[in-house]
Amino acid sequence: MGLPTFDDLPEADVKAWWAALSRWVGTIRLAYPHLWPEPRGEGEAYGRVLRKPFPRCWTQHPGVVSDLCVLKTWHDGLREGIDWAGGVQGWHEWRIFLDRVADDLQEVARDCIPHHRSAMLGHVARQSGPAMREEVR
Repeated sequence: MGLPTFDDLPEADVKAWWAALSRWVGTIRLAYPHLWPEPRGEGEAYGRVLRKPFPRCWTQHPGVVSDLCVLKTWHDGLREGIDWAGGVQGWHEWRIFLDRVADDLQEVARDCIPHHRSAMLGHVARQSGPAMREEVR
């Protein structure tokens, strides 16, 4: 589980995998907007707890991608009613894990440097294919 290896996969399959994960991430962001608020406009008041928007660079963080892969797989299992996903208790546990991932993403959003180190870019670039690299910029 986590970040898959893309060794020897056709580029079309890699692109399809990234597109499916990106669609799912978009769905989760819409379903739980309070976890990742949109950036505030100039002059808008901030609440006491300053939460950051979903980091645009999420695909460049292998740990984030791994956590999102686990969340997606678990979410798919829950929606399909698969026993290993845990039923009602599984939904509760999934939601707790979503909050933990959201907290981790807040750290990424706070601490991420504007231009990622070439080593990190190279790691994900080898796995993401050219279409995802263009989308991330």
